[in-house]
Amino acid sequence: KIRYSKHFRERMRLRGVSERLAREIFYEAEVHFEDIQTQTLVAVKKIVFKGKERDMALIYRRTNDEVIFITLHPLKENQRENRVRSGRWRRI
Repeated sequence: KIRYSKHFRERMRLRGVSERLAREIFYEAEVHFEDIQTQTLVAVKKIVFKGKERDMALIYRRTNDEVIFITLHPLKENQRENRVRSGRWRRI
């Protein structure tokens, strides 16, 4: 079961991302990470966003019976690599 936080719904609306695309990022992510700093999980998928191909990060939490989407945002160039290199994001 997937649940959307209030913040996630607002970010989806502001960024013009559909529920379908958000679920696609989660289910078809190229990679999932654990964010050590925020204790959240991150799904990353390359998509076309505002006319440019870029990595989109979907931040979520998992409980026993549901996944809660927290927020989503496009990653800046090299942001993914920098967070992995620094140890903040650990591949799961």
